[in-house]
Amino acid sequence: MSFLNYPRLVFSGLFQADPSTVNNDPRHYSNGYFDERFQEFTKSGADGTQYNGWWNPPGTSIFRFAQTKVNSLWGEDGQTLTDPAADPAFALTVGNTLDQSSAKIVDLDPDWQLASELYGLVVSLTAPDGRTVFTGRFEVAPFRDLWFSRGPGGGDGAATASFQSVLTDLQWNIDGFGSAFLERLKAEADKAEALSVRLTTFAYDDSVGEATFTYGSLLGAIGPYAASEPRSFVLGRRFTPTPQQGVRTQNGEKLNLTWFSGAVVDVPGTGGAALSLDLSNTLPVDADAEFIDYGPLPVAALTYDGVQAGDVIAEGDCVVLGEITDYKTLQHVLGGILDLPLTAEQRDAIADRPLAILVPNAPRTGPGAYIVASRETPDGLQLRPEKFTFRLHSDDNGPRSGETVFYAARYGVPLAGQAIAFGTTAQALDTDDAPSDVPDDTTPAAPIPFNNAPLRMIAFTPAEPVTDADGKAAVTLTVTGPLGYPRGYFDGQLYVFDYNLAHPARATGDKSPFDRLAALVFSAYDVPEKPVWADIQPIMQQYSNLYPVMSRQLFDFANEDQARSNAYTLKFAFTRPFEEAGHMPVTRDLSNGKRKAILAVLDSFIAEAGGAPPPNAERFANRRGRCPMGHG
Repeated sequence: MSFLNYPRLVFSGLFQADPSTVNNDPRHYSNGYFDERFQEFTKSGADGTQYNGWWNPPGTSIFRFAQTKVNSLWGEDGQTLTDPAADPAFALTVGNTLDQSSAKIVDLDPDWQLASELYGLVVSLTAPDGRTVFTGRFEVAPFRDLWFSRGPGGGDGAATASFQSVLTDLQWNIDGFGSAFLERLKAEADKAEALSVRLTTFAYDDSVGEATFTYGSLLGAIGPYAASEPRSFVLGRRFTPTPQQGVRTQNGEKLNLTWFSGAVVDVPGTGGAALSLDLSNTLPVDADAEFIDYGPLPVAALTYDGVQAGDVIAEGDCVVLGEITDYKTLQHVLGGILDLPLTAEQRDAIADRPLAILVPNAPRTGPGAYIVASRETPDGLQLRPEKFTFRLHSDDNGPRSGETVFYAARYGVPLAGQAIAFGTTAQALDTDDAPSDVPDDTTPAAPIPFNNAPLRMIAFTPAEPVTDADGKAAVTLTVTGPLGYPRGYFDGQLYVFDYNLAHPARATGDKSPFDRLAALVFSAYDVPEKPVWADIQPIMQQYSNLYPVMSRQLFDFANEDQARSNAYTLKFAFTRPFEEAGHMPVTRDLSNGKRKAILAVLDSFIAEAGGAPPPNAERFANRRGRCPMGHG
């Protein structure tokens, strides 16, 4: 079960993501080569670009919803409700909470900005009279299926990705509210003490000066969760993208249909007679963030597996299950989820045959034929890990190991007895995030660091895992020894690993390029017996350089006098739980050893000041984890 099952609540609106971009260029981490202009916005002119601190140097890292409301409900009878009079839940707005910090969006590493995580996100449902009828905590998870060319143009504005996780710590206040739908959703939630949630984000505005700067479009869905299934993705039927050159539709338009997307068959309660396909992260959008209408696109089961995306097939080569139509309703009412009822014949046709999205009557085909625009993975194979980002230590100051569970399936059915193989990505310079400026003498002078070096720093246990009867395989990643500073001015190293089914005949050839394991391994650090300011000043200086929202708008905590006068406040922030929004540093890229040293120095400052907390300490303590510096 997942957000694709019923009861399902669908919502849409806007999201705000406000990351600082000074740290997008790895060379800015070098204290020795740092320049104050790296905290300024990019400057572009006729003669070229001076990147400085990129497009949002004063960013706060917050992530939150805006203007988000409930659009549809999929009820117990398998019928989609769209009439606001059908249930009081239609009057609800979807938001966060006002008594806690705004959630934070965090990259694993400047060299791996391809799986950004959400920390401290709370999802709430609020009635028009201000009554909060539901809250749930979003379990930390990175986005998946990042795609950089969904919309026109390029960069972040054309990108799209989906966060899928579970909501826990559920709080309900629905007595007397009169919503039969929420009563049913709560009954399902009580079974697993969690709900499944998916947030699809696209059409992001990174144009400085625009009213919608740092905002983008959001499609969301909440549904039941089953503990036996993964939390961060749908273990079902997985579609792969259109070939790079695209296909032509009936009116001659070029269709670069679908990125990777998921579907489920045999929706519980429908007698095995439903197919739910999540197209929220898939269908191309125009400059207004609207799904582009390509006309009716059949969804079908292919009669044999050898058909490739881009091939022309006849009517007899497929069994049509339904069509993608009414793109506006699909986006704004259904949240990008297409539900198709199935006859018994159709259900039999898809049990072990690939699903596909087709283009009918295109110029290459003529009447009665189709082009395969997108299809299910070869042989219906899927292999994905539950957790795929890790922060590990190379000393005893923190965990050296991290665990994940791989799921293997064929046509949505768990696949047992399958060996999994791992491969290390080659050493590489992060040249993509280290552009050259014009004039050339303004290009950051620090050397570009290498990733994935030294090799063999992480071991997998077991080395070649095999899936069990449920198609699962537990895997542990362990750092094998102390790590120095292979990236020089960076604390730690980034390691990226490929994975696949070990048997060539079973290898899942159509994986997203970012379906990898990524681990940030912190450098070993010997905590001084009695740390002093000189020991931690270079650490504090780096954060002061990289996050001007703190050093320019609050106080420069790389300055000893200012750190002393704000020691209690800094200690509060540095001791917040790791998964809490108010944790410092927001970037979660500080090793436990260095944290111990910082806290020891702050404690010495507090003791020298008499040990008494400042007058506003009680107010800080009542902010439920909110940063006492006032940011989110």
